[in-house]
Amino acid sequence: MKPIKNNKLFKDLEAKIADADILRKHLIATDQSGSNLEQLAELEQMLKSFDALSNLADNFNRLYGDMGWVAHESMQTDLLKHVVEDGLGGNLKAGEIRLVAYYNSNQLQSLLKQFKRRSPFKERYGLYRAAFEDTLAGRYHASIPLLLMMMDGVVADLLNGNVFFTESSDLTFEDSIAGHQSGLPKIREVFSKARKTTRSEDISIPYRNGILHGRDLGYANSFVNAKCWAATIAMYDWGIQILNSRLHVSDQLEAEKTKSIHDEQYVQKTTIVPAETRILLPPFETRVPEVYNIGEDYPANGPSTNFSTGTPLRFIAEFVEYWQSRNYYALAEKVSLFGIGNKRMTTKELAGIVRSALKCLVPEKYQIVSAKETSPSRVEIQLNIFSGILATTANFAVFYQGEDGKPRSYKVETDGKWKIYEGSIRDYKYCTIKEQ
Repeated sequence: MKPIKNNKLFKDLEAKIADADILRKHLIATDQSGSNLEQLAELEQMLKSFDALSNLADNFNRLYGDMGWVAHESMQTDLLKHVVEDGLGGNLKAGEIRLVAYYNSNQLQSLLKQFKRRSPFKERYGLYRAAFEDTLAGRYHASIPLLLMMMDGVVADLLNGNVFFTESSDLTFEDSIAGHQSGLPKIREVFSKARKTTRSEDISIPYRNGILHGRDLGYANSFVNAKCWAATIAMYDWGIQILNSRLHVSDQLEAEKTKSIHDEQYVQKTTIVPAETRILLPPFETRVPEVYNIGEDYPANGPSTNFSTGTPLRFIAEFVEYWQSRNYYALAEKVSLFGIGNKRMTTKELAGIVRSALKCLVPEKYQIVSAKETSPSRVEIQLNIFSGILATTANFAVFYQGEDGKPRSYKVETDGKWKIYEGSIRDYKYCTIKEQ
């Protein structure tokens, strides 16, 4: 069994890292003045980071697989790193506590919304949503059996009737993390252990037979629930890979019939910064753009507390609140100068620019029309702005960036902040104001 780090994705990244290492050695050989020390330090840190990241999924499954946990594509890299560090340090219990807290929290919501997009998950979205609400309310006695039942049904729909908890079902998928032999196949083995006697003591693993056949009576706890969710989300990541591969084959067949060329679009897991250096995003997150269904999954207006912490919609609502109070200094601190020449501008100078642009129509009320993720670090948000009988439309680009001002993937990295693009502020100065 080849390790996950030998998947094609990691091999492609490894080739890019090799290029960076060549650059590092060249700088060492040619730098006589020491002017490249900062760049060398960045390259060396990147090489160390990749070496650690490439082994994370393998280490995670090795450490936690027998306990009922599985690594998968959409798993947060920071979480994965901390949990593996705990395990390698001999503190598996601390790692499990981190995982239990995550998979029983509101952070599942953004992952769960993806289930609405594709069969066979979208047909079951209402039941997944019920399990999520039961989870937040601590009704594990209801959520756990529901999630276990969905596993068999989803896999049956994906694999022509072969259910999850049958050994004959092939749960592997080439170049997949969730579909690696140490992933879902291992979890099936752990979850499927025979439970031939009735037990009343608490269990920490979702034994399918014991729970659904009424033999494991102490199943309703946060550990069992979290492991059911981890397996469910891993199943989604694996299922989408299967569905995408079938679409790819279908497109190839159609191309042969019509003799036309169909370009497959693949989301790359790298972001390019200065030409001489490549900073790689952690490779564990499936880059499926977030879909913001305004008015359905997200409110269209209201106080910022209506929105989940850390989201771009929470950020834009807070921005509007400062705008309504004409606190232009606070607004300036939420503006990104990334990508423009004058990065030495003081907050006071920037506040003047913000005030000049935004004073033309200060909102009494606002409405979010749409929000579209255009990259792992950028979301474009359209607002309707109302003031008395007047109204206009504003288009704001918001970025998730680090302290260095460079973009970060907001689903992968947790040390960044949302900022609004300075150009969006300037553009508002020329907005068209109409009567409602």
